[in-house]
Amino acid sequence: MLAFTSLADSETGYTVAPHKENNVGPQVDSSGADAIVPLWALPPGALIKYAIAATTVIIFSGVMAPVLGRIQDVLSHDKRKHIYDFICANPGITIADISTNLSINIGTVYHHVWVLELRRKIFFESHGKFVRVYEGRLAATEKKMDRTIYGHIRNDKSRLLLHAILRNPGINNVMLSQAVGLDKSTIYWYLKRFMKDELIVMVREGKHKHCFVSDQAKSILEKCVNA
Repeated sequence: MLAFTSLADSETGYTVAPHKENNVGPQVDSSGADAIVPLWALPPGALIKYAIAATTVIIFSGVMAPVLGRIQDVLSHDKRKHIYDFICANPGITIADISTNLSINIGTVYHHVWVLELRRKIFFESHGKFVRVYEGRLAATEKKMDRTIYGHIRNDKSRLLLHAILRNPGINNVMLSQAVGLDKSTIYWYLKRFMKDELIVMVREGKHKHCFVSDQAKSILEKCVNA
């Protein structure tokens, strides 16, 4: 059953809209709102609008359905599945690193990650100057610390420092410098980043600062170290 209400329109004189009980007013005629009306009985202006809408639906269905059908099978493509599995095993990887590690042309990698992102199998997140790729399940808000840690440990120096702090709770900045072979100014730069992202806490004792992995980062970092 087609229920409609005729409303005033400056271009056509009136338009057809879904009938509602509270559509009352001087410009509303609801006397036939419960009638079954054939298309050819609609006003010319309403018919034109109906035809445009119907044509749009038909075109969209005809063009997009095959595309969406192919995308639904997103992991049936061997190379795309290979890329997806690599991202799952290496959260926080960059597209350039995917290309290098898998020996796949970077343009091809871009194409496949675009399709994966379209189907929400993966997502991108900026981390400093890098755009990193994660599998879809890590997109949740409660996974933010996971993403932060994965992003940091992709950097060799960050990984060395975080592992040293995890294995030596309370290590001071001098001992940390000796343990990883980096000068104190470089250590300080990394420690500031870790503190900003709440990966570590620092406690001053005398002239030294002692480093500890934060409670919220500890279990995730341990998992990364033991992987």
